[in-house]
Order: sequence, then structure tokens, then C-alpha cells
Amino acid sequence: MTDFRPIEISTDNLPAYHPDEFAREFFGKLGQRMELEPARHAPIQIRAHALPLAAGVVVGGGSISPMASHRTNAMCSDGNSDVLICFPMQRMIMREHGGRECIAGPGQAVLGSLDRRVSFVSPERHNDFLTLQLSRKALAPYVASLDDQMVRASEAGDPCFRLLRDYAASLAADALALPRLRDTVARHLLELAALAIGPSADGRDMALRGSVRAARLAEAKRITMAYLEQPGLCPALVAARLGVSERYLRKLFEAEEESFAGFVTAQRLERAMAMLLDPARRNRRILDIALSLGFGDVRTFNRTFRTRFGLAPSELRAARGQT
Repeated sequence: MTDFRPIEISTDNLPAYHPDEFAREFFGKLGQRMELEPARHAPIQIRAHALPLAAGVVVGGGSISPMASHRTNAMCSDGNSDVLICFPMQRMIMREHGGRECIAGPGQAVLGSLDRRVSFVSPERHNDFLTLQLSRKALAPYVASLDDQMVRASEAGDPCFRLLRDYAASLAADALALPRLRDTVARHLLELAALAIGPSADGRDMALRGSVRAARLAEAKRITMAYLEQPGLCPALVAARLGVSERYLRKLFEAEEESFAGFVTAQRLERAMAMLLDPARRNRRILDIALSLGFGDVRTFNRTFRTRFGLAPSELRAARGQT
């Protein structure tokens, strides 16, 4: 199995001599296949990463200085017709040569295609983004009238685009080591993108059968982790944040052969392990750690901890010389 890591991109690594020229050539023309035009008096700064999941499916993100990225007429003749879906954290403007212009902000997405002369303008001092690059060939079977959906901004707060964004943002390279996992995630992204853009009947059915559930489960786990040390963490809270019923939330976890309560307990024990091994917390009482993670008493915490890790919290500290 080959090593799988995201591609890291940074102008910090460019030579000091004419860095903007190198950025235009290597990050623009060769990397993005776009012409970079920095804002006046703003050197080109790029810090980004790309996660190639499968043929024709790439997830990326990062930040750039104020600039415009142009897909020129000459570049449009290279045969690349990939679809771009960009989620800006600040304001973004997309212009089609001789055509429409759309403006998007946080909570929206812009849709473009690399076979069209388009420009992406990021005018703010600091521009953060999440982006998807999807093969037209891979996406087309899921979408009705794909060309009619290009060069536009989504409605603010569109739930389908939000689901796509949150699922893409949840992906981590260390959890995608196996090729079959990357293939599954790539399919989920294609189906969720189709659901957001405008699915065909088959595309909608496929998304609702598998990808929507996977995306909602990932978001439910993210919400749960955010509230892991909150005393009010319960199925009702997570379901409300997710916008589903408690019954549906429980079914999401049961399909993974792990209940919501089982997931919470496992994650709290992992968090407890990290706290116990943290030198900065060596003087914190085991009781306080147990209570902060929602365990009702230290005896239950000790028993559950031992069952999972094979030793009691006090024994772990003793082995690390932290008693």
C-alpha cells in the first residue's frame, strides 16, 4: 500500500528572487492552470493543500492573498473540463468572460467549469477557502443538465451545499489510508455535489441511499466532539444541531454498529487518556478529569477506563511517573 498524504502548497518555499514570477509560473500556470493576477501592492501568498481521493476527485483548501485567478482562452483549450465548487470564507467574485458575474460570501458556494473563460476574484486582505475539483465525466451521470448549472453562486444557507461543505471539511488524510476508503469518499462527494447542483433521478436516489447518511453521520460526530466536555451533551442536543430527529440520529450510529452512547463513551475515554498523559495536567485530580468528561463518579470511570485500556487511570499515571 502506497503512502497517502495531502499535497502541500506554500509560497513560503519560493526563492527570494522574483517570488511572484515563480508563483505565477508554478502555482498558477502549472498547478492551478490559471493566470494569477495579484492585487496592487500585494505580493502573492498561497498556503494550501490538496487531497486527491480518486481519479477526478480532489478536495483542497487554504488561504491566499488578494488576487484574481483567470482561466484564459488558451488554457481552456487544454481539454480540462473539470467542475470547480468553491466555498469562500470571505467575499469572492466569479466572472465569466462576456457573461455573468456572481458574488458569494460565507455560507455560499460558487460553481465554475475549467472549459469556460472564468475568473475567480478574491479581494479581501486574507482569503480562506475550501474547494472541490470534480471530473465532469465522473459527475455528469449524477446531474441533470450540468452545463446549465455552471457559473453561479448558491443560495446562502442552502442545506445541500452546506452538507457537501461540512462533509468535505471533515476529511482527514490519516483516516483515508486505504484506497477503498478513498474511493467510497470520492463517490460520496460526487453524489452530494450532484444533490446540491441539481441531481438526475438516479443521482438523487443514490445520494439519499448512502452519501447523505454518511455526511450526516460525519457531521453528527463533529458536533458530538465539540460538546464532549459539556454536561449537556445528549442525543437531543446533537439532533437539534444537525436538524434531524433523535430517532434518525440513533439510526445513523446504529448503522455503524456503534450506538450514540457507545461513541460518546469511547471518545470521552480517549480524551481522558490524552488528559492523563498531558504533563501540563499532571496535578489535575483523576476525579476532576472524570467529572469534566461526564462520568458520574470516579468508580465508574475507573472501571470503564480499565475495560478499554487494560489498566486504571492511576496505574497509567504511575507508569508514566506522574503520580
